[in-house]
Amino acid sequence: MEYLQKKHCIFLLSGLFLFGCAIISGCLQNNHASEMVPTEKTDQISPLPTQVPPMIITPIPENDSQNNGTLQKLPDFQPGNKDALTYEEMQRLMKNYTPPTPVPESEMARIIFSKSWFTQNDKDPRADRVQLTFPVAWLDNPPVTGDEAVVLLRVPKRVLELDNRNPDPGMITVSYPDMYFKEFPNRSAMNYTLPVMRK
Repeated sequence: MEYLQKKHCIFLLSGLFLFGCAIISGCLQNNHASEMVPTEKTDQISPLPTQVPPMIITPIPENDSQNNGTLQKLPDFQPGNKDALTYEEMQRLMKNYTPPTPVPESEMARIIFSKSWFTQNDKDPRADRVQLTFPVAWLDNPPVTGDEAVVLLRVPKRVLELDNRNPDPGMITVSYPDMYFKEFPNRSAMNYTLPVMRK
């Protein structure tokens, strides 16, 4: 009986010893694995780029053996007429230059609007342009009194005819930059200023 108890104790001690060795071995392996993990950003593998870099195209020289005449050579730079002229030729050209003939006053259309009507009927939302629709009769007889502020549109008649977008023959719809319209305190001031504008 005593012999069996001793044998049982030896068996338990052997088992505890082996269990302890297994635990120590596992701990050593974990420590070794942790030492192999990179701790700095320089040890990490950089991810693949999400975008492909642009392709660089190298021009083929003229004497390239692979260019079988399929590629056309770009033409050489051609200077303009102004760059090709000498100083004397430029002076002679400017001396003989004739400015364009201004449009005769008889070919100019003068449309007069009252400032209040002009402000209320501008349909263009942009600040630098004006769109108006008005009767053709206003070309000769604008409904403006002598004391109210007026706005003048002065353009060649042919231009007004080409720019008219209204299908009604009795109406005109045009859109012009705001610089085409001149404001005056009344018709008397407009008539006084017009001769100066024509010069």
